[in-house]
This record gives sequence, C-alpha cells and structure tokens, in this order.
Amino acid sequence: MMYSATSTRFADTRHTDALDDFLLPAPDARTRLPYALAPADQRRVDLHAALTAAGIPPGLGDASAIDALSDLDTTTVSAVIRWINCGVRLGSGRADW
Repeated sequence: MMYSATSTRFADTRHTDALDDFLLPAPDARTRLPYALAPADQRRVDLHAALTAAGIPPGLGDASAIDALSDLDTTTVSAVIRWINCGVRLGSGRADW
C-alpha cells in the first residue's frame, strides 16, 4: 500500500514552533522533601543501576538475590558493584549472559 504526500494519515512532525519547544526550569532544591532512602534500599538501587549499566537483564530469581545482597554491608555491596564494572570493562562493553 502506498501513501501519497497529501495523505492525512500521517502528521508531519518535523516542524516545531519555537514557542512550543522550551526546556523546563531546574527544580528548586529548597522545595524537595527531606527524605532519604534507607541504606539497604540505596544499595538495592545501586545494584540495579550497576547491572542495568552493564547490560545485564534481570532474570528469574534476580530480585531475591539482589534483596539478599542489599542486606549486606555497604563495603561488600561496593565490591560486588566494582566486580560488575570490571567485568564489563574487560569484556566487549556489555555482558552476554
């Protein structure tokens, strides 16, 4: 099936009006809620971020493994994250697991 240049089926999104295209202002740090993650939750986020950055997709059972690792102390979790990062640097740039 061919579409002509005058077809109304697809909108031309290449044109943007300068008044409609603007950046949002930076958030005001004074209005942030005074909330911090618990240390175990922060370690859980750090582990997920390291695995995602390494290109390692979550598999079955990974959530419970990450939960168990995040309950360990910060030094141990930092070592695991360092190992993940070193493995990716030594490889092709991403893990093929």
